[in-house]
Amino acid sequence: MEMTKFESLGPLRNIKEIKRRREEVRRSKQTVAYNALKQFIFVNELGTEEQREKLEKIVILDVISDYIRSKLIQDYLKYIQAWSTYNSMLSLTAFPTPTDSEYGDEEEEIIDVIN
Repeated sequence: MEMTKFESLGPLRNIKEIKRRREEVRRSKQTVAYNALKQFIFVNELGTEEQREKLEKIVILDVISDYIRSKLIQDYLKYIQAWSTYNSMLSLTAFPTPTDSEYGDEEEEIIDVIN
């Protein structure tokens, strides 16, 4: 029985083949992810027109990171605005606290009755 060059390597050949396939799968996943990010950039018209014309990996990542950063800031500002609106509504519905001048003598009479 004659062995080919690769068969004679035995387990070493199998390990190399496994590593090659893993790397192929990793590259394929990256390609799919970058294509999805490109699509997201075009659909949402992110970045400048110049950036969209030449979407290299680094440009894609820059545009997406800028989008995330600005989205976080926008969400934070919306939160602050909502909180401010909520607080102003609370101040409108708060009950006024009585002052001494409003109940002055009556309060003393009530205290005398209790004692």
